[in-house]
Amino acid sequence: MDLILYTVFLVISTVLAFIEQTSKKRLYFFEISVIACFFLIVCTREVNGSADTFAYVDDFYSVTLNKLYNSSNLDTKYKFEIGYSIFCQICKFLTGDNIVLFFFLIAFIQYFLIKISVRNFLLAYKISEVPNNLNYLPFFLLYISLFGFMYNGIVLRAGLSISFFIFGTSYLLRRKVIYGALFVFIALSMHRSSFFGFFAWIPLFFKATINKNKALALLSIVLVFYIFKVHVLISSFVSQYFIGLLGDIQDVRSQKFSNYLGNVNSNLSSYSIVIFFNFFLSYFIQMNTDNKPLFVKKFATINAYSTCSLALMSAIPAVSRIFDFYIIYTLILVYYLIFVDFSLKSRIAFLLTVLVYSINFYRLAILPFQ
Repeated sequence: MDLILYTVFLVISTVLAFIEQTSKKRLYFFEISVIACFFLIVCTREVNGSADTFAYVDDFYSVTLNKLYNSSNLDTKYKFEIGYSIFCQICKFLTGDNIVLFFFLIAFIQYFLIKISVRNFLLAYKISEVPNNLNYLPFFLLYISLFGFMYNGIVLRAGLSISFFIFGTSYLLRRKVIYGALFVFIALSMHRSSFFGFFAWIPLFFKATINKNKALALLSIVLVFYIFKVHVLISSFVSQYFIGLLGDIQDVRSQKFSNYLGNVNSNLSSYSIVIFFNFFLSYFIQMNTDNKPLFVKKFATINAYSTCSLALMSAIPAVSRIFDFYIIYTLILVYYLIFVDFSLKSRIAFLLTVLVYSINFYRLAILPFQ
């Protein structure tokens, strides 16, 4: 992915997002143009641009359609979960070996699922002023910065799993149990880490929110722990516990998870810039929860817990993949707070969110492979 193209796209999209949000008018031509450009960048990217992308492409090419009718032979080259393997079978049937169309289907499905999920969440909590305006460019820009580029463009399987899980959860909140359970099951069949998404159900479905003062106190304590590298000790303890638990398991995916946990870094993790910014964003969210709807308090609780948990275990590389199951709640919350009050502080928070996450994505997922 070319840095100049990436930068120009983000700058132009940000300017257009500010214009649209300030004017409160739908700029349909610009919306379609930005969305089309994003899909074009994602779908035509260099296959060798990251190890994850190469593995997914290599695995996709190994799919043969006749395997769909014999579950014992369903595993492809990289032995991914059965849900993802079936998904690849369907894509292969629709696209053949056209990898551009394969990328497009993944990006489109994820965006469609997240977009409908946002609408479902807001309707479930009877927030009527936002759903009809979900095509606003600020929402899409937040989406691609926090989620879209990484999970539409690099970590495809996890992105699909997160999208299906969030989609199913949004229907469960609307009391459409069959739809909700079905899509949650699909998510679990695509990626084993999906079960981490269940933790968000505690504040969503039960009265388990924390008030602003307690959340701010918790964030402050954990931030101090992080600054003084207490998180390294916690990460070491967690990794050793799970390595012992998985030690006798010969399953390839369990061994891969064990390797992730074992690589604990004694320095500040490579995600430190984003983690510090996560604290800033969480403070911003908590300071804007007064006199807001119930869903704001629930999503703010999820955000506070995920920020603290990620910081405490950040010395384990790739642990952020787990907590990205909660990033959609932050995306919805930030978008809503900006939508209802596009003040100077909201504009700064919006701009910094796009900037920090976009830089972090390029630095971690693209630059090492240039």
